[in-house]
Amino acid sequence: MITTGLAIRDATLADAPALAALFVEAWRDEHAGLLPEAVLAARSVAESETNWRRTLRRAEDVILVAGKAPLAGLVVGVLQADEWQGAAQVALVQVARSSRRRGLGAALMRETAGRLCRQGADAMIVRVLEANDGARRFYEALGGELTPVVGQVEESGVFFAARTYVWPDIGRLAVRRGLANP
Repeated sequence: MITTGLAIRDATLADAPALAALFVEAWRDEHAGLLPEAVLAARSVAESETNWRRTLRRAEDVILVAGKAPLAGLVVGVLQADEWQGAAQVALVQVARSSRRRGLGAALMRETAGRLCRQGADAMIVRVLEANDGARRFYEALGGELTPVVGQVEESGVFFAARTYVWPDIGRLAVRRGLANP
């Protein structure tokens, strides 16, 4: 595995502008060809920055970043997934195009799994667009198990088919890098 050498740290309110810029750029890049142009164009850095400021004020979320402005990657973990009793959820993971395929996304996922595990989560899920084959391969390579659940995600008022991956024992994902407490 190639590694980036970038430190992963907790995001702060001061990171909101850099989070917004990374999120919009990486999200548009990752979803190009999968979502209609109008949906991709509907994301704005200004609106995203407002959303990040609100999100960063919620102390219960695990929000991690890698690098300095411009950020190379980000992840958001939530201790309780909506309909998955006892499971945490990775709500978002984004890596800048220039930092992809270097192990940063996996490092962000493992650090998040370790943090959520230490907060008491036993399992973890992630939802992904059904058509996003690259993201699906990424989660499968990290040991995510495809569930039979077919749901929907909403983007700018349009609904798209989504799949759910589960890690029944997130400690195993975290332990790969020694991130879980023994």
